[in-house]
Amino acid sequence: MKKVFVLWFSVLVPLSISFAQPKLQVVEGSTLDLGEMFQGEKVERNLTIKNVGNKPLVIDRVQASCGCTATLLADKNVEPGKTTSLLVSFDSKNFSGIIHKSVSIFSNEPDSATREIRFTANVTRLLESSPPIFSLSTTRTDTTLTSSVLLKNLSNKSIEILGITCDEPGTKFNLKKKELNPGEAVQLTLTFTPSRIGYVYKQVVVKTSHPKQAQFTMYLVCNVQASRKPN
Repeated sequence: MKKVFVLWFSVLVPLSISFAQPKLQVVEGSTLDLGEMFQGEKVERNLTIKNVGNKPLVIDRVQASCGCTATLLADKNVEPGKTTSLLVSFDSKNFSGIIHKSVSIFSNEPDSATREIRFTANVTRLLESSPPIFSLSTTRTDTTLTSSVLLKNLSNKSIEILGITCDEPGTKFNLKKKELNPGEAVQLTLTFTPSRIGYVYKQVVVKTSHPKQAQFTMYLVCNVQASRKPN
């Protein structure tokens, strides 16, 4: 009888230890649809993280797949049966169309130390640029270049262009018409006289009157070399 008790004890103790563990659950699910948004909008979702295990859950860190997504965890330590909140925010300013992003949660859960939350969004635009960037050829600091794009109003309402800015010195913009009717396109011309040497990759921000897309972002791309010295 004593041998039987010892045998059962040796089996039950390891089993009880193996079942005593934390278990992470994302109450809203591991796949989220943020829906449709206008380019430039920031969308937030507050998720609930629950410990459905029977040992304390410790969340080491939360990591987003890119800089467009930010996270804020309310509490790293979650007791059994308790919850904590995870705020996930997505900035759509550099995206268009269907996007796929993810957030990884690292914890002390034995069965799955890394949990991934995937989310999708459909980013729509009110303005379209053709081509999408001001791409200039290799130039020198003593040269002035020009480049043009077509800005098109994709919405069903008129949009007024309030201003165009770029923090790269030597940039000037000329827009032939400031108010665009639905479906209308207008030429936007950039004049660039570089003052520094190196690779230029800068945002060009078009500010609009539309409340859903207050700004539209393009880019200036150019490689600047030193000016030629006179013989």
